[in-house]
Amino acid sequence: MHKLFSLAVAALFLATNVSFSQESKSAKKLLVITESKGFVHGVVKRPKPEELCLVEKSLIALGKSSGMFEAVVTQDSRTAITAENLQKYDAVFFYTTGELPLSDVQKADLLQFIKSGKGFAGSHCATDTFYKWPEYGNMIILLSMDTTSVKKEGKRQDKDYALAWTKEYGKGRVFYTAFGHRDEVWADERFQKLMLGGLGYIMGLNDGNGKTIEKKQ
Repeated sequence: MHKLFSLAVAALFLATNVSFSQESKSAKKLLVITESKGFVHGVVKRPKPEELCLVEKSLIALGKSSGMFEAVVTQDSRTAITAENLQKYDAVFFYTTGELPLSDVQKADLLQFIKSGKGFAGSHCATDTFYKWPEYGNMIILLSMDTTSVKKEGKRQDKDYALAWTKEYGKGRVFYTAFGHRDEVWADERFQKLMLGGLGYIMGLNDGNGKTIEKKQ
């Protein structure tokens, strides 16, 4: 596991070494969707309706500790994803499953939001979402896994397994990581660095290759 995390962090997001002031007035705003219409993962189960799940708590904490972003969380995509509401955010994050209850208009609004220059990120089961919406699956660049580093090498003959990827989508950016299934992963510093790097990339704070993007004065 250490090798996998180290590979992903080192290869993709060296820019996480950059520090951000918690008092920064330029902090970005991230809309976090943790709605499940298929399998419900333990990390997104809310103990009570008024209590946050682990993913929500973790992203709120990451945003505050890094000063990079403010996370706004919800399990109601139908209400959150509208053209008007999306104007408040710099990026959207999915930890979701199944066919979320979005209308065709809402789906178009989400894609337009990203293509216009905003960001989209997903963790683990975000790829287990919207099987009936082909456009949702058109955001892929792959990072391979060294299968010799695990006990079971899998069944793919080319031994090429996706762990994380980024892509420019229109004028926007996309980040996905397959990590995030287990509770302890969200507390792992290596995963947190990967997540911060990926979120920084989609919100235009780094170029994905270790370089911070400086704002023009």
